Amino acid sequence: MKKNIIRLSALLLAAAPLAACDDWTEPEAQDFTQRFPESYYENLRAYKASDHSITFGWFGGWDPKAATTGSSLMGIPDSVDLVANWASFYLTEEQKAEAKAVKAKKGTDVVVTLLLMDIGRTITPDEVTAGITGKDEIARAMRHYWGWSDDADAAEIEAAIRKYASAVVDVVLENEYTGLDLDYEPSYSDHKGNIVNDLPSQGDIYAGTTPAERTFWFVDECGRRLGPKSDSGKLLIVDGEVAKMPVGTIEYFDYYILQTYSLSYQSNLDTRLGALIGAFSDVLDEKTITNRTIVCENFEPEALWKNGGTTYVLPDGSTTNSLHGMATWQPYTGYRKGGFGAYQMQNDFKNDCYKYYREAIHAMNELENANE
Repeated sequence: MKKNIIRLSALLLAAAPLAACDDWTEPEAQDFTQRFPESYYENLRAYKASDHSITFGWFGGWDPKAATTGSSLMGIPDSVDLVANWASFYLTEEQKAEAKAVKAKKGTDVVVTLLLMDIGRTITPDEVTAGITGKDEIARAMRHYWGWSDDADAAEIEAAIRKYASAVVDVVLENEYTGLDLDYEPSYSDHKGNIVNDLPSQGDIYAGTTPAERTFWFVDECGRRLGPKSDSGKLLIVDGEVAKMPVGTIEYFDYYILQTYSLSYQSNLDTRLGALIGAFSDVLDEKTITNRTIVCENFEPEALWKNGGTTYVLPDGSTTNSLHGMATWQPYTGYRKGGFGAYQMQNDFKNDCYKYYREAIHAMNELENANE
């Protein structure tokens, strides 16, 4: 009976993004009073708590006080399940209030993204690096602050990384986020750091430890209070080069978000999923990996957000926009995907109030209901 109720709710909610957002196309600030009966929001929250493919987005420029709903979490389509704050790590009181309100009313989870690079990134007090110039010199000052000196041994390095990770979680919880998204991209020059890489420019500081060990220590510490191993109900997520994560870390995450940007074929998504399964099949089964995998488009370039992404070729030879293609993707494993989303999702607000998101959500819900 409960399954039938949730399925019925999903059918009703499939059209909700189209109706709810049409009232909020004006550029000026809106009065976010309830436009649906409470039963609608009860069904919405129940649906989001159920087992289903989710809708996700990295959200930039978040400002609840701005004179446009495009900068507000309350302005996103109701059926969006998960938002990652791509802005300041620390929230204003207005942002905290809106994050609590959108969770309480719509069941929407709000996490924050941290680029996993150098120890101390983002939360080291400003005075520690004040007056210091040069990337390596700043990294050295942050290392020392957290307890990783130039001649530290492996145990001291581990203790310093765990101290930093624990402090990150403290900030996440103090700011009332639902969880943490770790951006892990150690192959890219602008994402390198002394946790995820051995960097000769920072000196002989690693005491025989490896990037895999240091990354594990960070994730393991976060996993004490976040993610599926913690039983806390708080989320721990990884995005970026997920297939390169140390094998021992992969069980710590609720979702694996793939930056499947600017692809041409829907089948390319199966290739990316296959890489994850190949990397972690000794630890997790295909079903779990598929259920946790979210695929995403890049809505930062105007040429992409104006058109719902790139042009996707579907298995039958027809074409659609890539966001829609991700939403309707059915993985080769035969299991339900984790979901779909986009980087800089707020740009779709300019397309008649999330036109492409709303169409993609509707298509994914219809597909999943048909597969029940």
